[in-house]
Amino acid sequence: MRLEKRRIILEPGDIMVAYTDGITDALRADNAEFGVVGLQSTVLTHRTLSAQEITDRVMRGVDEFSGSVPQFDDLTLIVLKRLGEKRTGRPPMEKPMLKPVNPPMME
Repeated sequence: MRLEKRRIILEPGDIMVAYTDGITDALRADNAEFGVVGLQSTVLTHRTLSAQEITDRVMRGVDEFSGSVPQFDDLTLIVLKRLGEKRTGRPPMEKPMLKPVNPPMME
């Protein structure tokens, strides 16, 4: 496995979400997946809440999406949210920016 070192700066209000594929691969009865879209839309809908509340809403969203279908994988989710006052030098975004970061591929 090859790992890369990366540095990111979270500005006040920014949210970083790390998750295992059990979240996005969660299935419902018709074999549809919760998916990245389900995860992103849940986080964006609740972005004004605390990191813990966002985590709770995503996990509840996966449970509600899946219904009674048993999940076949672990569900691991970490949500970080930078607190503090927004800086005036950073222009407000009309639409939140989503930056998916792909994990390194195993060799």
